[in-house]
Amino acid sequence: MTAEGNHIHILIYTLLVFIVSCAGLPEIQSIDYMRLHITYRDSIEFVPVSDNARVSSVNLSIYRLPQEDIRQHIQNLKIIPPGSLSTDALGNCYIEYLLNSPELLGEYPLGYESEVLIESRKIKIKNVPKLPLNKKDIKGLEKYLIGGEITRGDNDMASFAFNLAKNAEDALDAAARIAIWIHDNFEYDLSYANNITSARVSFREKRGTCDEFTQVFLAMVRSLGIPARYVSGYSYGASGFSEDWGPHAW
Repeated sequence: MTAEGNHIHILIYTLLVFIVSCAGLPEIQSIDYMRLHITYRDSIEFVPVSDNARVSSVNLSIYRLPQEDIRQHIQNLKIIPPGSLSTDALGNCYIEYLLNSPELLGEYPLGYESEVLIESRKIKIKNVPKLPLNKKDIKGLEKYLIGGEITRGDNDMASFAFNLAKNAEDALDAAARIAIWIHDNFEYDLSYANNITSARVSFREKRGTCDEFTQVFLAMVRSLGIPARYVSGYSYGASGFSEDWGPHAW
């Protein structure tokens, strides 16, 4: 956002609604597919509190957007104008809003409606390489070995990951051993839900939510040379946030 004048309040309101069409939703493992209708609504409001307040431009991005993958297919996407679909450097789709010299009275609606088809089918994994992985094994995935400050590990984590995986049959087995260790030794604690905790701190405290568990996992498998990336979205199942759909990371 580019603003002139020091007295502008910006208010953003959010509404996210899932409508699910499938048979026998409580028996989630028996479902072949789900069709979701997702309605996402935001609005931005400028509240000038001085006579000379002015906004030159505002740039907003909505990343809470369903992504296309091998099991998830976007059937329909209607974006509230003037939003447009864009893609970031990692291939994630998002909606971008650019408001030039917006009026400082009233609300600007943002959001989209989408139809998503999700197939519940297992993906067969073949020819998993053994550790250590070579350049050919990770070609095109090198960027997923690099972590930011939150997902960066340390020597203690790398040493611990090595010991967990030293007898692993292959890279998948190594990753599974680390995931199982985190599952068995970390305590789910909702008090961490609104905090940003690094992988190094979470490794020592052994508690947190899905964010902390995922960040520790990323740091440990990357220390073994296994590319991995953080994914967030919404999943179905009872949790501390919801009895059905709720935010999740993995």
